[in-house]
Amino acid sequence: MKLQYFICGFLLAVGFLLQNNFAAGQEKILSEADCESYIEIHGSSNINQFQLINHNPKIIRHSGEDEVNQGYQRVEIPADQFKGDNNRMRRDFLEMINASEYPFIIMAIEPRSLAECRKIKGVSDFKTIITIAGVSQNYVVPCAIYACENSGYVLQGNLEVKLTDFGIDPPTKFFGIVKVNNEVFIDYAFRFQTDDDIFRSDITPEP
Repeated sequence: MKLQYFICGFLLAVGFLLQNNFAAGQEKILSEADCESYIEIHGSSNINQFQLINHNPKIIRHSGEDEVNQGYQRVEIPADQFKGDNNRMRRDFLEMINASEYPFIIMAIEPRSLAECRKIKGVSDFKTIITIAGVSQNYVVPCAIYACENSGYVLQGNLEVKLTDFGIDPPTKFFGIVKVNNEVFIDYAFRFQTDDDIFRSDITPEP
């Protein structure tokens, strides 16, 4: 009988600890191999699909002299660093976003302290400003944050955008036979350190 009481008490204690850990939002830890930054762009036409990936997003550190968009974290993605299996599609993509004049896709992400938590555990809605071809648009992107094995965190998010939102007319080829679809999907993971702007806690929301 004493053994049964002991087992029941032990199980209740374990359950209590697990529940508290869940409620506290224990973060999933990723290996270093899974903590690399990247951004993927997926698009399609009436004939085929294309996918481009960039492993060189640049996290812009806060200068301390001025704040843009209430201390949003700025990420610059060099357009010429996108790679894909189809070189022609890559060239068409760079031409479509006018990379010669606007060599960077820019993302500005609000601080974590301002992001709104969702009912889904570990997911928050981050206000994000995306600039393509010199045109900026505002989005709210559901993102997950994971701790890295050694240091820092990875922010993972994905969203759908329309080319026309950035003043880009979906291009056509071969006298209109091939037409790129207006919808483009963006999938990304950015690795931040704990002192990057996105983790600043001294930002207050706009009234």
